[in-house]
Amino acid sequence: MLGCLAFLSGAAAFFLLISPYYFLGRQEYIPNRNPDFGYFLPKSLEAWFFLVLGLSLLAFSIVALALFIKRKRAEGATYVTP
Repeated sequence: MLGCLAFLSGAAAFFLLISPYYFLGRQEYIPNRNPDFGYFLPKSLEAWFFLVLGLSLLAFSIVALALFIKRKRAEGATYVTP
């Protein structure tokens, strides 16, 4: 369950970090010096909201994945008592 939650939140974070460029429009972002390299920072409140939400979901998915890996390693460990 924890692995599925990590995967879904990572996918949602990826969607929230990529999609605003297409849905909000390019005028909502500050371009780099060379426009071929994309954008630097958001200009509008909506773009900042998507950026913060996407980064927080990405951080949550990394923590959930780390906990999932730690739990799987603990389940697979064999303890030998003398």
